[in-house]
Amino acid sequence: MAYELKTEERTIGELLSGNFCYELPDFQRDYQWAAAEAEELLDDLEVACEDIAASDDVPPLFLGSMLFAAPEPSDPVRTTLIVDGQQRLITFTILFAVLRDLEKSKARRQQLHRMIAVWSSNADGAGNNFHLAPRSQDRSFFMRAIQKVGATQSPRRSAVLKPISSSQKNMEAVRKFFLSRLSGEANEALRHALIDLLRHDTRVLVIRCDSLDYAYQIFLSINARGQPLKGEDIVIAEVIGPLSREERDRYAPIVEQIARYKAGDRQASNRDKTFFTHLVAVQGWSRQRMITDLKRAVVAHGGPKRFTGLVFRPMAEAYLLTRCDFRAMDVSPEIRERLQCLALLEQCADDEWVATAMLGLSRLPMNSPQLATFLSELDRFAHAMMLLHRVRSERRKAFAAINKQIKAEGDGIDPARLFALTPAQQANVLRACETRLDETPNRTGKGVLLRIEAHLAGRSVGSFPDYFSDDLPKNERLSIEHIVPKGPSLPRESQWRDMYPDHAMRVQLASCLGNLALINEESNQAFGQDDWPSKRKAFAGCPITGHFQTTHRLIGDAIWEHALMQERHLALIDAFKTVFRIDGEPAGIPGPFGVDAEDKPARAGRKRAVRRSWLGRRKASPT
Repeated sequence: MAYELKTEERTIGELLSGNFCYELPDFQRDYQWAAAEAEELLDDLEVACEDIAASDDVPPLFLGSMLFAAPEPSDPVRTTLIVDGQQRLITFTILFAVLRDLEKSKARRQQLHRMIAVWSSNADGAGNNFHLAPRSQDRSFFMRAIQKVGATQSPRRSAVLKPISSSQKNMEAVRKFFLSRLSGEANEALRHALIDLLRHDTRVLVIRCDSLDYAYQIFLSINARGQPLKGEDIVIAEVIGPLSREERDRYAPIVEQIARYKAGDRQASNRDKTFFTHLVAVQGWSRQRMITDLKRAVVAHGGPKRFTGLVFRPMAEAYLLTRCDFRAMDVSPEIRERLQCLALLEQCADDEWVATAMLGLSRLPMNSPQLATFLSELDRFAHAMMLLHRVRSERRKAFAAINKQIKAEGDGIDPARLFALTPAQQANVLRACETRLDETPNRTGKGVLLRIEAHLAGRSVGSFPDYFSDDLPKNERLSIEHIVPKGPSLPRESQWRDMYPDHAMRVQLASCLGNLALINEESNQAFGQDDWPSKRKAFAGCPITGHFQTTHRLIGDAIWEHALMQERHLALIDAFKTVFRIDGEPAGIPGPFGVDAEDKPARAGRKRAVRRSWLGRRKASPT
């Protein structure tokens, strides 16, 4: 294939005239010019106007180069793509719009609107098909706030004229600056001089490519011009650039997530990852050398298009499935439930599993028994890692080893062997759940308790609302209540002091699974140190208690004694073992009423009896 590169000289007036249309791909960075850059540009333009007025022999004002790429021949939309030059094109469009809306002459207004809208045969001589289309997320705002006739002077009371993104806020700042500098009778001569300058006495070197791949190579080589590109911008240009319009729409959530990551919007430590950082884990690259490794991979696969087809598309589809985005394909209820269970783990605690899930989803047939088994085993393994390893780097190492095995085995993946847990690991997982579930990293304990609740209630994990968002009010956000409290600062007359005078014993007992209950944060904070009768009433009045059988059943217990705690503990640990397929005999809760070690045969039968007793006990009204 012959890669053609054409150059031509154009005025800004010629560039934004006739039927020329330019579209900014979604992979491009934000519009970053603000009032300071607009002021510098306007100062340069004013100086040029003064020079032209003072002499007839003044060279045109050169405004740099702009790079455009033609669409693929198969693309029905023939709009030219802006690869480099968006900052200036958007700024000039805002300037033309302000000059248009300040113009008194109808003929001049129509003439200026043709610098913004493609010529039309309607009564006004210009329509609302615009020369410039910003990124899809900014397009509607730009049209309503800038491009439509009169838009730059419209009162900003309407919601559609209020900027919501950083790009839109910068567009609004530039609009306000141009209006403040150019409004008024005294500036009419300057406005007319600027119009003539932009239409006839400016020059831009226009570079056009007929190949997207070639255009992106040029783009990456000249990206140091103007606002410097960040690493993520280069990644997006390499990988998302070759996508079709429909694919860009499909993968918009990935692009938007990158934008949030660049902006530093990280609410928690597990929110700092993007699709691309998970792709790094899939490929086994270094996060510190992500750009270098990705470029090498693009070359190794034969260029951006082949890399996008062989790597990006399947990985992107798999990643969206881990977000529980099922719009693009028919996903069976079993696969949905498995993915929702994993998504709950990420919501609560950890996302190291995501890269591994992407590998499995991209390699195994959708809705196949093998994929269902893979996700089930991954869910079990991921929760086990959270209970076994408090340090994130240890979990990362475990998943890195798994990912390496998956890539080595190709299609011959054996999930049971891949995610196997040794008997010793299972015993440690069981012990961690029994005695320190409340101490697991992040909010793992809440997620595990919710999984136990879903199992005992026969509910899908996806049927529960969001209880974990930091944006929720405290009366809707989930927390773990220690029925027997852990804290040392109990009231002097507390019944818990009488029942458990040894503080160390009470702390040990308080962390046992049987003593943990799901309740909202507001009630937890209000009644956390109270005696059982007060807590029992709080459970009855909690707005979310009715959603959880494991908590609501507590209302029927008039006294929270050691034996009841043991019953509940064994019932919940049974459910945990079933949900996560963990083998081993639970130790039960500590305390003066425990069973001697030599009584183990009788103890096992008694455990089964008390589990059925607690699960089936009739609920009584609180006193």
